[in-house]
Amino acid sequence: AQTQPWFKQFVSEARFSGSEDVAYMMRAVQEQGGQAAYIVFGTPVGTGHHTSEFDFDEEVLGQAVTLYSLLAVELMARG
Repeated sequence: AQTQPWFKQFVSEARFSGSEDVAYMMRAVQEQGGQAAYIVFGTPVGTGHHTSEFDFDEEVLGQAVTLYSLLAVELMARG
């Protein structure tokens, strides 16, 4: 992400709630010897997440796809 100009802030570790399902899957991967990461792509929002007025900047979707693609290419190159 640090090589991409549109990412402005990086937090390597943060307290985050509401992702118990992801934590369960990550633990299962790690128990089998794999590695897991959880990436959050933030964007300003005008209201709370679970409201009818919720909206976000859709531009972050393309940025997330680009980053995931770059990560996949890098991981495949490592073998």
